[in-house]
Amino acid sequence: MPSNIVEFLLQPLRSYDKGVREAGAKAMASAVADDPKRTDAVMTVLMNSFEETLVPREVITDQLGNPIEDSHEDEWFFRSGIAQTWAAAAALWPAESVERLFTFLVSTALVKDRDTRSQEAVMVAGAALIDEIAKSSGSCDGVLQVSVVGVIE
Repeated sequence: MPSNIVEFLLQPLRSYDKGVREAGAKAMASAVADDPKRTDAVMTVLMNSFEETLVPREVITDQLGNPIEDSHEDEWFFRSGIAQTWAAAAALWPAESVERLFTFLVSTALVKDRDTRSQEAVMVAGAALIDEIAKSSGSCDGVLQVSVVGVIE
């Protein structure tokens, strides 16, 4: 996988169009499948990008204080695209990374996100992870228990 492929594949995830985000998510999942050694790095980039968009951007103003662009718009569509990527790559995340991702989904993505459209995509990603855990091990008790404890603390 080229070194800049992750940054390149983040661009379609920023689209307002759900179909473009879905295609970008599948492309990112394909890139993860092609280079399993970089899955942890890709997961970290996705988590960091998700968290960065949780913080509203400051409004850019002119010298008189008038807004000159709508820079404070919530980037829910980007967070939704990232969640679609987690779902598309659910079977590809290594077992040692699934706990970290699931904990992030529960304690950060669902709790801190203000937009229901993005939250819905996060729930779909969580369900996809649970399905994959259940398929591979027959149980997902450990991941669920760790995630719930992380939220309560």
